[in-house]
Amino acid sequence: MSDSDSELETRVLEDNHGGRINVGGESKLVLDKEGIQRKIAALDYKTQLGMNTVPFIETLALVDKEGSKEKIDFKDSTKRESYFYSNTLRNVNRGCKILASMNVKWNRPDDMLAEMLKTDQHMKKIKMDLLKQEQKIKAVELKKQKYVEKKFNKKIQVEKKKLRKQETKKNLREIENWKKSDHKNSASIEESFDKYFSKNTKQSNLNKNKKTSKQSIKTVNTMKAMNSNKSTKRGRK
Repeated sequence: MSDSDSELETRVLEDNHGGRINVGGESKLVLDKEGIQRKIAALDYKTQLGMNTVPFIETLALVDKEGSKEKIDFKDSTKRESYFYSNTLRNVNRGCKILASMNVKWNRPDDMLAEMLKTDQHMKKIKMDLLKQEQKIKAVELKKQKYVEKKFNKKIQVEKKKLRKQETKKNLREIENWKKSDHKNSASIEESFDKYFSKNTKQSNLNKNKKTSKQSIKTVNTMKAMNSNKSTKRGRK
């Protein structure tokens, strides 16, 4: 403790009905607790006669009842600082409206929150940094999304190539089967070829429809099972 602090403490104790007593020839301070309590009570702001609460103009204190409607991860510095900023701005506007309704003139101090050590220029710089961070995060997310889309499109192209190869193999196989089939009685090779492929195409489409129908039934049953599980869980809750 510095000399100035010791001197200040001594004066406070003496002002609060403390005194110096001689103990063994030495002067010592006496701590008057009751006197200090009286001083604290004198500083306490009491409501005026006939009032239940202290007038707003006397304290300028506001309680934010609205809070945040969305759940905020306070480990995320960007979201946390944005919440503090929006919360402060909302309540300052609210206080200004109350003062205006009371016909009280007010002006904005040079410092944004009046008692802050940081200047408005510094707070503006912080706000710009937060916006830059948010833009960087959005850019990264957009880059990820584009990468996923590119990968997905590439996969689609690969699948299309596979299907084309399978289709080509199938056509070649059908041609070989046609060559082996009995088409001597046909009026022409073209007619025989058309009849053969028309018949096989119908059969192939029929098989595809059956397969698709089975997959659709399976999908519907799966969705019903999922909905049933959700309903059961909700019922338990």
